[in-house]
Amino acid sequence: ICMRVKASKPEQTAKKEQIMYLGISTCVLPEIVTATPAVLDFGQVTAQQRRILPLTLQAEAGVEPQDLIVEALPEIQCFTVLNASRTISGKPFRLMIEFHPRQVQIYQSVLQLRTQSTHIQVPLRGRGVRPVLKIEPEDGVLRLGSLVHSK
Repeated sequence: ICMRVKASKPEQTAKKEQIMYLGISTCVLPEIVTATPAVLDFGQVTAQQRRILPLTLQAEAGVEPQDLIVEALPEIQCFTVLNASRTISGKPFRLMIEFHPRQVQIYQSVLQLRTQSTHIQVPLRGRGVRPVLKIEPEDGVLRLGSLVHSK
């Protein structure tokens, strides 16, 4: 990254202009544990009701068992992890996530999952909605015509 440092006064800019270089190095680790789906979208849920969706975690074949650590979710976002964390090996593990909106609004959070060699972030989304009852016909009167009552 190349940066030019400017002086605070315009007359000093012409005299002294410095160029600084900043080097950044990163590393990329292979995905040892995968989460499906990548984004957990709960859709519309009636406020004060709850919906539970599974998040499937799978370790790659031939990898040593991974100890799962689930970081706490903020309480104000209305998402809860229902399972206890455990060791993930070759078999898929279903982590159950609950969405329980308290109000009519959009909720978002990020579920942070860690193992000894992997860090996974799963976005959580949901929308609390107000229940609406629609009556048809609009006037609320049902016209049934002639009825015959028999035993």
